[in-house]
Amino acid sequence: MLLRRNALQGLLASPFLLAGNGKERAAGAIQRAAGTRAAGAVALQQAALAGAVTVNPSNDPSGATDTGNINKALSTGPAVYLSPGAYYIDAPVTPSSGTSLFGLGTSPPLPSGTPGGAVINVVTSAANPFSGSAAVDLSGVREVAIRDLTIDGAAGPPGLGGILLSGTTADVRLEDLLIQSVTGVGVASSAAGGNTVYAKNVTVHQAGGSGFNCQATDSTWTDCLALGCGAQGFFISEGSENSKWTGCRAEWSTYNGFYITGGWSTGNGSGGIEIANCSTDRNGQNGLSVDASPGNSPVTVSNMMLRRDGSSSASSGYAGVLISAAALPVVLSGITCFPGVNDDGSGNESPQYGLTVTGKPAYVGISNAFLHAVTAGTNNMTTANNCNWRAIVTRTGSTSTPTAVALVADSA
Repeated sequence: MLLRRNALQGLLASPFLLAGNGKERAAGAIQRAAGTRAAGAVALQQAALAGAVTVNPSNDPSGATDTGNINKALSTGPAVYLSPGAYYIDAPVTPSSGTSLFGLGTSPPLPSGTPGGAVINVVTSAANPFSGSAAVDLSGVREVAIRDLTIDGAAGPPGLGGILLSGTTADVRLEDLLIQSVTGVGVASSAAGGNTVYAKNVTVHQAGGSGFNCQATDSTWTDCLALGCGAQGFFISEGSENSKWTGCRAEWSTYNGFYITGGWSTGNGSGGIEIANCSTDRNGQNGLSVDASPGNSPVTVSNMMLRRDGSSSASSGYAGVLISAAALPVVLSGITCFPGVNDDGSGNESPQYGLTVTGKPAYVGISNAFLHAVTAGTNNMTTANNCNWRAIVTRTGSTSTPTAVALVADSA
């Protein structure tokens, strides 16, 4: 949600500004400042009329003042706006159920840009250590929205996450966020209790742990990016039943781009997951790895592009897609794999394989795929490994001098 800075000048005169006595002025400013986000402008106007709270940066680098101001505001009104600037926190921001936290000014930039809106900086010191496990703690809350913010954890303690959801957390919306340099997981949700998340355009850049730890049932992840994270790009485990990932990207992770693992539910409430139109690039291990067991609900993957994964080794057998003894049926359609080296021409050419199947999974179905890898397009894709395939072509060799495309005969 965006407000232009000149429209904010009349609204940002104090650390807190309750819109109660100036509702008409606040609503008018919001209407005048609305850009192309019509729906966002309506939401801002409604919040102002309901008595929204605006918080200004305190310029206190210890974190005590901004932490207190933000959390006090969240306990005062249903909607809290952070005006543009740098905020410092020494403890988690803790929205309660039914509240929203929005940044004003410009939207979070791509990781290479300079944040120009509201930036929450985590701080810690020997004299004043950070007292929580994440910059924003949404544990046990319902109907909370976080939008248009940058969270920077570069100065935070070891293992600190960006946003934490645990316990029974439901109906959480995360939109237009940049979470960078946290030392733990960017966005972490737990299978304990129940989580329902709607995340859109959330970028996690250089987290020390995984970009996204997804254990949230009935959730939707759209246009989310994990870039340069220290573990998995997307860690998808039990508790994610009946969820979907659309247009998400995992790039330059230390391990797998997308990792589907753990023991999944087999009860009446269990359901399959969908991964559609997602992509990977230059992850250290496999682009997509599935080894979940037990479980019965299917994994459906469509139109996924896997590029240059397996970068950490030229001999460990990494693949664009690895299915390893998975109990969950895996259905792949329209996937592509393409090898390569680093952008500057250095590094290992990878992956070795387009698709590898090991340990006799429950079922692997693959159709309409183009698998170009260094050593072989497919590896152990056999009917004895419960594989069924149609319309598969493979190619090997470098990107500059590949072999001719080879059509793989359909399985019986």
